[in-house]
Amino acid sequence: MSHVHRTGLTELHSGIGFNGELPKANIVFIHGLGGHPQNTWSCKYASPSQDASSRRSSADTGSTGRKGSMFNKFLPIKRTKTGMNTGLGDRTLSIAPSTYTMDTTSESISPRESNIDPLSHEPEPIISPTMGPMNHKKVFWPRDLLPKDFPNTRILTFGYDADLVSLTTTGARAKLNFTQHAHDLLVTLNRELDDEVPIILCAHSLGGVLAKRALWESKTSPNPQLQKLANLTKVVMFFGSPHRGSSTAGWGEIGTKIASMVKLDSAQHLVSSLKLDSEILDNIHSDFMKLLIAGTFYIHTFQEGRPINNVIGKIVEDFSSKIDDATPMQIHEVIDGHHRNMIRFRTAQDSGYRKVISALKQYMNMLSKKHDIERMSIASSFSAKEMPTRTYFSVPYERNPNFVGREECLEAIDKIFSGPKKTQVAIELAYRWKQFFPMFSVFWVHATSIDRFNDGLQGILEKLEIPHSAETNVANVVEEWLRNRANGRWLLIVDNVDKEDVLDENKGKGAFKMLSCIPKTDHGHVLFTSRYKRVAMNLTSDLVRLDQMSKPEAVELLKLNLHECYDETQSTDADKLLEELSYIPLAIAQAAAYIRENENTIADYLELYQESEENRVELLEQSIAELGISDPETPKTVLTTCWMSFSRLQADGAAGPLATELLSVMSFLDRQEIPRALLRGFRPKAGSLKLNNALGILKAYSLVTENTETKNFAMHRLVQLSMRKWLETKDLEKRYSEEALTLLADSFPDGSFKTWESCKALIVHADTVLELTVDSENRSARAKLLQNCANFQNGRGQYAAAEMKFVEVVRLRTEFVGADNTDTLRAVDQLSWTLRNQAKNDEALEIAKQTLSKKEQLFSKKSAEALTTSHIVATITGDRGKHQDAAKLHEENLEARKELLGAEHLDTLRSAASLSLELWELGKFVDAENLARQTLASRTQLLGEEHPDTLEIAGTLGFILEIQGKYQEAKELKYNMLQIRQRIYGEDHPDTADSNHDMGWILHQMGLYDDAEPFYEQALKAKLRLLGETHPKTLTTMCNYPVFYCDKGEYDKAEERSKRLITVFKRVQGDMHPQTLDAMGGLAVILRHQGKLEEAAKIARTSIDGRNIVLGPDHPWTLPPVSHWGYVLSLQGELDKGEEVIRTALRSLEKAMGSEHGNVLTSLVFLSKNLLRQSTGPEDPKLEESEQLAQRALDSRKKLLGDNHPYTYKTMHHLARVLMARGRYEDAEKLARHALGGLCRTLGAEHPDVSRADEELREMEAKVEEVGRKMGDRKEGGDGEEDGKVEVIDI
Repeated sequence: MSHVHRTGLTELHSGIGFNGELPKANIVFIHGLGGHPQNTWSCKYASPSQDASSRRSSADTGSTGRKGSMFNKFLPIKRTKTGMNTGLGDRTLSIAPSTYTMDTTSESISPRESNIDPLSHEPEPIISPTMGPMNHKKVFWPRDLLPKDFPNTRILTFGYDADLVSLTTTGARAKLNFTQHAHDLLVTLNRELDDEVPIILCAHSLGGVLAKRALWESKTSPNPQLQKLANLTKVVMFFGSPHRGSSTAGWGEIGTKIASMVKLDSAQHLVSSLKLDSEILDNIHSDFMKLLIAGTFYIHTFQEGRPINNVIGKIVEDFSSKIDDATPMQIHEVIDGHHRNMIRFRTAQDSGYRKVISALKQYMNMLSKKHDIERMSIASSFSAKEMPTRTYFSVPYERNPNFVGREECLEAIDKIFSGPKKTQVAIELAYRWKQFFPMFSVFWVHATSIDRFNDGLQGILEKLEIPHSAETNVANVVEEWLRNRANGRWLLIVDNVDKEDVLDENKGKGAFKMLSCIPKTDHGHVLFTSRYKRVAMNLTSDLVRLDQMSKPEAVELLKLNLHECYDETQSTDADKLLEELSYIPLAIAQAAAYIRENENTIADYLELYQESEENRVELLEQSIAELGISDPETPKTVLTTCWMSFSRLQADGAAGPLATELLSVMSFLDRQEIPRALLRGFRPKAGSLKLNNALGILKAYSLVTENTETKNFAMHRLVQLSMRKWLETKDLEKRYSEEALTLLADSFPDGSFKTWESCKALIVHADTVLELTVDSENRSARAKLLQNCANFQNGRGQYAAAEMKFVEVVRLRTEFVGADNTDTLRAVDQLSWTLRNQAKNDEALEIAKQTLSKKEQLFSKKSAEALTTSHIVATITGDRGKHQDAAKLHEENLEARKELLGAEHLDTLRSAASLSLELWELGKFVDAENLARQTLASRTQLLGEEHPDTLEIAGTLGFILEIQGKYQEAKELKYNMLQIRQRIYGEDHPDTADSNHDMGWILHQMGLYDDAEPFYEQALKAKLRLLGETHPKTLTTMCNYPVFYCDKGEYDKAEERSKRLITVFKRVQGDMHPQTLDAMGGLAVILRHQGKLEEAAKIARTSIDGRNIVLGPDHPWTLPPVSHWGYVLSLQGELDKGEEVIRTALRSLEKAMGSEHGNVLTSLVFLSKNLLRQSTGPEDPKLEESEQLAQRALDSRKKLLGDNHPYTYKTMHHLARVLMARGRYEDAEKLARHALGGLCRTLGAEHPDVSRADEELREMEAKVEEVGRKMGDRKEGGDGEEDGKVEVIDI
């Protein structure tokens, strides 16, 4: 069993719910000096009944065979009979694993960690006077009892080097101090505990001092990562912890008592140092009280009820173990035990344990944010004893009744009392302080200008009813009042500090110095709000950023503002609207006001908003009066708010013109992930330093944000819209849209494979610029950008987007360079190729032929330009099923390119790759394989294995290997291709979908049906999404499904899918397309399996007739359907005709594909079955040939497919039937039994072929039994001569 770690955290119970829910709370136990993370909290001896229970628990949770299994993470969490988790689920921690069984003894702790607890050590009696021998086992109640009462709570124990002994290299003793221990506790808890789960600390003895010190360090740490402990701790429970020195001798007496119990030298040293520096403990307690007075958490103190002995008395007397009775944040009670055993419980019925559980249950219901506010309100009310007789509230705005959310922001401000915030949040904060902190006076001043600030100060004097005149120095009087502690506590809100010189004592001359009338005192707080981070950073170091509203907050705000106009049927439209408005509160309020005023629905508003940019601008200019803000200088629309920032930026001398220009150009890009490298290309002469400064200013103005990981920039959607409108008002929109177009045209790569990473980062920005510059006069830049984007998108499988761009490229180039220009003709080639990729073959072929004719006139028939277009024509011809014509064209192009460009030129290799594919289509597999291997080797050397062209020829080679039965090699090749495509393209690419299809097909062919199905499903799902239902690639995958279901024995499903597919094929490809004919041949197989022989024969004949016309009667893909038709005839009783048809097809197949090809072996089985049906007895020569054919097919299928392929077992079963017919009963039965087992394993017991094989095996068994019985009867009743005949029968 995993031991409890001597140092660091050990998880005792995970608290994770059945569905992975986070625990409700974290309870952390902290021992005292000289203590131990387990022994301190353990009762050493359990009763006999408890021990028996422990044994049962141990048996219940013992080894299950899963220990160390790599599959543990895939198994459900197993639970004991007590309902406790026996595992950590998916949690991954750098702490000790859970230990749950109750049989943990001290032996479960490693020897070097099994230190005796000097504060809780007692002699270990071996015999109990009343109960007899006791088992040396401990009840570690935080682990053994507590999880039963709090199953949804995570429970941990923290250990530290309580003895403070470690040897240095010199042998001297090294000692740590309280500060170091507390820091270690803080760092560990901040790192290991969940971010959102409340914390309850349970500390014993001087462990309570560590907890207090850690909480204070967390609260005051400037590092946000260390503030989690203070933010999440809701309750601190102290067990015999000293909070102050004794009533007679202070801390020294407590130190002496503890020292009398702790005999280790290092611990004595620590206690003595505390006695000498008792100020340390007083300071720790004083700091802790600041947190308590603020209502940071509740405390619960358990005092020791008994003395340790008559000499020492209580280790921590009552005076020291509780905080001042006056605080409302403390509850204290007594546990009947001394300092050591007050925290040791044997059973859940122990009175001390019941007290602890009762307290914990109470606090478990007080962990929410609502209770946080109540707790702070209670603390505030208590602090009101010091409140002056009168407080003041001077806020010029009414509270916004529709204010929602922003709890994290308000909480953050509450913590630091200062930060840049927007007006609405500041208003809400002011009213909350009035409600929860009535002892505070609240004042508000505007700082948009010096005059307005001075007016605000004068307003404070009027609120305070302090007489003043024109000669009064208002600032000095306000400062004096704020500094005077007798006037009580106060909060001053300084709103809209957009220019720091308003509050600068030095008026911009020299370093910034805050006005003295805004004093720093410990009884007052100042909250600044500003739009600009750079200004805010001069005001304070404690900044709280107002980030985008969360979706739930935005929904709630919309509901509140719409009132009765909202109902849940509009939730989908509401989500869309909020996304459009970027979750900006002011924009949401504007939209809601418009909807209410015009009695529209959200859908109505959304339609208007999305109709045009002009509509969006007009709607966002609608002013609203419901904000409760009467200040004329406060903007009441989104546009005016943004425009104020733009004007401020333009007037900011420190910003310079580059910042405004950058923002102007960025407003014509996509708003997210704008690469710094792209912006570097704008005004390149400015240099990196000026660019960095300009971007820094934009961030400081909160106009852009930077992704710290990618270093890319983003803008709010509405900031972009506002900026474009602002530029329009300045007559600058055209200038900067053209600047953005030129920037992208110069920056976007050519779209080739090696540039894809750069293209991926820029494509969204290019599309945005192109959309916003449709009427650009810079046709050259636009055509260049369109061309490069289309190249990239075509390569990435985004064919429709590429087509639209190529169409415009052709138009633009035709307009400014002419239709016969080389660049124009190349663009037309790319357009036709993109159309071909979308299976728009008629349109693509017509364009390609026209272009080819023009190129042959301009450049000659054998020119490189003409050959490029000829290659497109040949490829489309093959796509249309005219493989003879396509092969001829590709062969001519290959030879011409070899002569013109050389054998290793990429265009030459492109012709070779296409020719190998057509040779495969024509059944010339050996030639196709040789050419494909050569091309693959060349492309790999020239382009690398990950280039799309390399992957293309690798895929072709995979087809060729597969059709020749080289399954293992084909599988490895296809798997490697899939891995590469997934890595380079991702799942949303047609080529990746092709690779998933190919993996499914090869696994299907190998009989691995369960493995194949996920690949088929993934391929079809992607192709339907990316290409549509009627694309040839989608149809190819759909075509394999009927065959797949047929092989699995789901014949009805296979028939339905097949007939539906043929209908689509006929509509899209035509009746005579090879794929249509192939699908019809597949349907004939399915119908034959269903016993629908007449329909199967008719469909098979139709498929054959079409293949004879399209492919020819001797084509390798025509012959298998012919052989199958012969078998159907045999099943219909036309055995002679069937035999003739099968033999004819078999001879041609062996000639075309070799003697061991899969299609040949299938024909062998068909012929064997035909001859079996024709045989008249065991000695019939037809039966002998049938056996020979079946044996040959079985041997070859074992070699080709392996011993465990379903087709191998089916052939084996057929051979058993032949042997049975030949009278070799025992051999037949044995072989049939073996075949049945294999079919059962590979196909499942429910497969029709398994049922049929099982039925026929039973018949064989009955036959063997009958023959055996007859032989016995004959032997008993016949003469010796007959007995001899029986003996020679081969059974």
